[in-house]
Amino acid sequence: MPQLPVESDYAFLLTDPRPDLVKDSKLWSRLIRECIFLPDRRKALELSFRLWTIRSIGTIIRWTHHGSRLEPILLSPDSAWPSQEFYDEMKDKYLKPYAAEIRTLLLKVTTQ
Repeated sequence: MPQLPVESDYAFLLTDPRPDLVKDSKLWSRLIRECIFLPDRRKALELSFRLWTIRSIGTIIRWTHHGSRLEPILLSPDSAWPSQEFYDEMKDKYLKPYAAEIRTLLLKVTTQ
C-alpha cells in the first residue's frame, strides 16, 4: 500500500484540483475541506486524497431527485475516465469504504 504524505505535505488536498470545472468547483473545495473535520485523522487524510484524486481525473457533483452524487465526466477532453465501468470499479474499490462519510459530507456541503 502506498504511503500517505505526512500532514505538512497535504495542503494541496484543501483545494479543488479542477477549478476549470467551474460549475461545482466551490462545492468540491468545501467537500474536500470538510474531510479534515472527520474525527479519525487517518480516515480524514485517506478520504481527502481519494476525493481529490477522482476530482482531478474528472468527476462532478451532480444533483438528482435522490440528492447529490459523484458522477464521472465521460467522453470529454475535461476527463480522463475511459468508461463508466472503470469509474464504477474505482468507486467501489476506493470510495465505497467511505460511503457513509461521503453521503454526510455531500449533504453538508450541498445544503449550506
